[in-house]
Amino acid sequence: MSPVVGKLLFTLVFVTITVAKYQLIKVEVKTEIDGVTMKRFTKEEMAKHDASDPDLPIYLGFKGVVFDVTKGKHFYGKESEYNKLVGKDASRAHALWSLDEKDMIHDLSGLNDNQLEGLDEVYKGTYLAKYPIVGYMDYLIDQQSPEIRDKFGGKDEL
Repeated sequence: MSPVVGKLLFTLVFVTITVAKYQLIKVEVKTEIDGVTMKRFTKEEMAKHDASDPDLPIYLGFKGVVFDVTKGKHFYGKESEYNKLVGKDASRAHALWSLDEKDMIHDLSGLNDNQLEGLDEVYKGTYLAKYPIVGYMDYLIDQQSPEIRDKFGGKDEL
């Protein structure tokens, strides 16, 4: 191999390694899980489930997936430290390990590979492992194929 080809090959491998980005675990949107029909949630509908009303379940959005975290009331209840995370999709706050109001959004743009990988670890190890899925945020459903979007129809009222 000539020195020029070797140098070019090294540069190509180096650029590929340094430019490689962590790929988030893809969320599989299902219309039904274990016989329970999944719901479509808007920001307004989610806000009702922030532990303010003791008669409503506590919901937390994570990567567009809505989890019922009511059984974790000691973590997410009205007076708890993590209550700021419920009633919305605060995926960015989870990725940054932040409770700042500015981070209580689902937008993950600008996060680094370590933050995104950490987000997936919490998604799998905490939320998927411990809490039932009750639906999906409308923004996630809107990103799906027409067949999936059609199955969710219009916006469900809770």
